[in-house]
Amino acid sequence: MNLTLTRAYTLIGQQSGHEGVLSVGRVQTPTLNLVVQRDLAIEQFKPTPYYDLTVVFAVTRGQFKAKWIPSNGVTDSEGRCTNQQTALNVAQRVESNQGTITKADTERKKEPAPLLFDLSSLQQEASKRWGMGAKAVLDTVQALYEIHKALTYPRTDCRYLPESQRPEADQILATLKKSDMGYSTLVDQTDTHLRSRVWNDKKITAHHAIIPTSAPNDISRMSENERRLYDLICRRYIAQFYPEYEYDNTIIEVSVCNEQFRTTGKVPRIHGWRTVLGQHKSDKNDENQTLPPTKIGEVARVLKVTPENKQTKPPARFTEGTLIAAMKSVGKSITDARLKKILRETSGICTEATRASIIETLLQRHFIQKQKKHIVSTQTGRALIAILPKEIKSPATTALWEQGLDDIAQGRGNLSAFIDGQTQWITEVLRQARQQIGSTHASSQQFSGGSDKAQHACPDCGKHLRRRKGGNGFFWGCSGYPECKCTLPDSRGKPRPAKARNTYQSKSRGKTSDPPAKSGSSCPQCKSSRLVQRTVKNGKNAGKPFIGCTGYPKCNYFSWLPAR
Repeated sequence: MNLTLTRAYTLIGQQSGHEGVLSVGRVQTPTLNLVVQRDLAIEQFKPTPYYDLTVVFAVTRGQFKAKWIPSNGVTDSEGRCTNQQTALNVAQRVESNQGTITKADTERKKEPAPLLFDLSSLQQEASKRWGMGAKAVLDTVQALYEIHKALTYPRTDCRYLPESQRPEADQILATLKKSDMGYSTLVDQTDTHLRSRVWNDKKITAHHAIIPTSAPNDISRMSENERRLYDLICRRYIAQFYPEYEYDNTIIEVSVCNEQFRTTGKVPRIHGWRTVLGQHKSDKNDENQTLPPTKIGEVARVLKVTPENKQTKPPARFTEGTLIAAMKSVGKSITDARLKKILRETSGICTEATRASIIETLLQRHFIQKQKKHIVSTQTGRALIAILPKEIKSPATTALWEQGLDDIAQGRGNLSAFIDGQTQWITEVLRQARQQIGSTHASSQQFSGGSDKAQHACPDCGKHLRRRKGGNGFFWGCSGYPECKCTLPDSRGKPRPAKARNTYQSKSRGKTSDPPAKSGSSCPQCKSSRLVQRTVKNGKNAGKPFIGCTGYPKCNYFSWLPAR
């Protein structure tokens, strides 16, 4: 399928001037579609205003901030107030007033240590922290595994450990102390008798989670990226032998002038594994403030009211880490329950070991590109997605094939019938592709890989120009080469007419055109200005006469006068 459709759509691309391969695949194409659809959603997003109120309350034993809870009549589906005047009216009513505490609940909560890393979760974490690419992460952990012998097998999709490895914990922790004295204090506080949720034989796949080995290693021989990833993995392993993180979660609600306000707060009680991994960012924001003791019925005075005008935000652009997460959880976008289940059981599209290579292929094909930490689609990638049938772009197609192959493996399906079905499907897709080749729709697509959205005609023969890359960078050449040898320089992805284009002698066609128009006549190019005779003042052509348009630089008509 991949090879056949790649050939077909490469031909379609060639009709529009694209010289490279337009590869199509059951994994890379749905992945590209994820990026394209996200970019289009961002570009087509129209922000919607909404209005918020933050109130500072004073109670007997302190102060706290609380958010207004608007009534249903003025809210959107997310519970946000969409009526500015209503928000301002509430602000005026409650200002300098006082209310009553209607809820004051505190509950002790426990949070277990996060699971160990598989390859995808490690790639996501490294992308978020340092902007590391998926391939860079894979190459780095592969070196830690093969060269340094510091980690277990890294190309795993499992985040759990088998029970049989629990006796090895003491030895692994002791090795960490020897390899890096920075772990000494953390290791000394571990309790290997604690049993975290990672010890689960039922969750083990072909390989277990990535953990440090018991082999001594010299961290001074590691690169910066190797040291970073090694530290992430070691700390996640050490955290499994710490108590759960415990905190008091408090919810306070206040009623003022029949309007409701709410706030929440966390107070850490037992830091547990957070001693190793640190506090989460969400624990440090204003919504998790330390709240004063209070009780139901207590008076809460309004000290300050702050109206806030806000706007909804578009979805975030993909990073390599979030793209991998989307590939892994792609089943969430499928409505068919059976296909959703298949994609969930197969961990989405692609495997742990090949997701990085899929992203790399899309980058190399110039279907996507990096903009700082973000991944965005190119014009080439968008044009390809625009002409592909939805079945090729959908992860549901992969799920159907996976189900068919699984049925055959389990003796429930027929191999011949599966192949016949695939043949019929491919035949129909190719029929549609043939209709696109040379069609108006196909030729309207731009596959140049640049930022231009329109075809550019050759000034010599009228055929379309193609953007190419030579030894000195990009340039534009005629698609009619070698019959037409016209070339133009590139200017930000568009062809720039040569400043001194000789219309009298057409080298690209190898013959002499009609003599140039005379001085004083109408310009044959812009039709609105006159031609004048001038003389080159500087350079190697100094003193040489030529005919030029008085509309220069808007019109760049130019012709040398014939030698006398």
